[in-house]
Amino acid sequence: MAYKYYHKIVQTDTYFLDGLYLNWALPSKQLYNLEYQKSSREFISHKIPTWNKFKKHYDFLPSPTWFDSKDPYNFVKTFLSFCKVTLESELNIISKNQNIKGTHFLESLIKFKNIKKQFGQGFTRGIRIHIGKNHNLKIYFDGKFFKHTSLKKDLNQIQEVVTLIDTLLSTFIFNIPEWNIDNPRFTIFQLHVAENLYKEKKLGRQYYGEVTRKNALYLASKKMKEQILKDSRSKPGSWEIPKEFNPLGNEIVSGFNNGIKGKLYVNVYDKQQDTEAGRRHAIMRFGTDKFWRREFQIGTKKLESVKIKFLAEFLVQMRCSHFLANVIRKSRISVDIIVNGDSKKYLRFHDTMEYLSKKDKQDIENPLRFHNKKFTRMKIDSIDADKLTVKPYNPYNNISGLLNNHGDKLLPNQIIHICQMSIAQVLQNSRSVYDHSPNNASLNNHMEGLELIKNLEKFMMNFNSYKSDFLATYNDLLVATATKKQITL
Repeated sequence: MAYKYYHKIVQTDTYFLDGLYLNWALPSKQLYNLEYQKSSREFISHKIPTWNKFKKHYDFLPSPTWFDSKDPYNFVKTFLSFCKVTLESELNIISKNQNIKGTHFLESLIKFKNIKKQFGQGFTRGIRIHIGKNHNLKIYFDGKFFKHTSLKKDLNQIQEVVTLIDTLLSTFIFNIPEWNIDNPRFTIFQLHVAENLYKEKKLGRQYYGEVTRKNALYLASKKMKEQILKDSRSKPGSWEIPKEFNPLGNEIVSGFNNGIKGKLYVNVYDKQQDTEAGRRHAIMRFGTDKFWRREFQIGTKKLESVKIKFLAEFLVQMRCSHFLANVIRKSRISVDIIVNGDSKKYLRFHDTMEYLSKKDKQDIENPLRFHNKKFTRMKIDSIDADKLTVKPYNPYNNISGLLNNHGDKLLPNQIIHICQMSIAQVLQNSRSVYDHSPNNASLNNHMEGLELIKNLEKFMMNFNSYKSDFLATYNDLLVATATKKQITL
């Protein structure tokens, strides 16, 4: 096949960043079981979040035994926790610090400052910092971090923020005199590159208003197809919203997926079916949410195959259209999804007809001489229909988004009713799945669920008679239920 010509017809001007995951790792061997001065220990001294209190919101935190004083890496782990807490605090206070305005930190963080009070000071809009298992920090720039419509401006925004983070981390290391190490370099372990497929008809723009499950094709290379079909977690197919949720009475396709998450994954999804926060950010960034998004999530191995590893080089390389074209090209060779509305240039990439005339090759090498009409007869191999899955609509993101954004407007009895409905739904969903033998732990959980519903009913009926704080009383109720103790109402 003539793949060596295909990168010539990969359009790069429609792509932008929608996620970038970085790794910052300390050299473990050089820091094993070192002795530290009192000044070093005091420098990183801070209140480490406790496991029980923060495990729900900080899934990367270790178990209580993680910070064992006898652990030869105890200081290193405490240092990483200090870095995480301090970085998040610094990122969050930028907009309050007037002296920072006008410097190289610019406005990327100032505009997007949004502290989530329920998590304390540890969250900035679109930036998550996790502590890894190998004495490293994982820094996630999610889609809501980015505010531009072009990839080059996205790269500038990343560079501004990483400059600040690198400055702070370098300062922290400098203040540990026992460490004779070079500053670790940021490496990339996942990249999300995306394009929008607009539903609105506009001159000079492809129209994607008629995308359905029936007109989507799932492409994969021979090697990738074997891996996808062997992996039980990776089932290419579509997501659908049942017809009972649609006033028109028919199913709504909300998205498609293909590939293996963490390695190479592509999904096409309807932004209008996203959460309220996601749609709001799309309107702020692109001026509309009436589009499908095709997003390639590229993992470490595929990134290494296109010579992407260190962030510093990446920020330079990705400004070159030929380099970006090769990244898109190699990703599309491995996995892709094509839908109704894709141009013939986009489809031509997957044409399995091996023969190209000499003149055709010259035309492809010169985009100005390339004519779509020459390639109307195509053969495109897709994953067989019987290997695809149709996933039912899951309302979790929508429900959790509504509660996060508007939960403060709910009345106490409405909150209790939502809890009741949720628990009842769990019992209903699980009734046909779980084994009802006496030794089954799931059955015990169901009994606790039923007990919780009873207590909730009592609590709601007697709510006005309580003199204590609502949350404190409700917390007592949950504790009593979990320990199977009765509350006297």
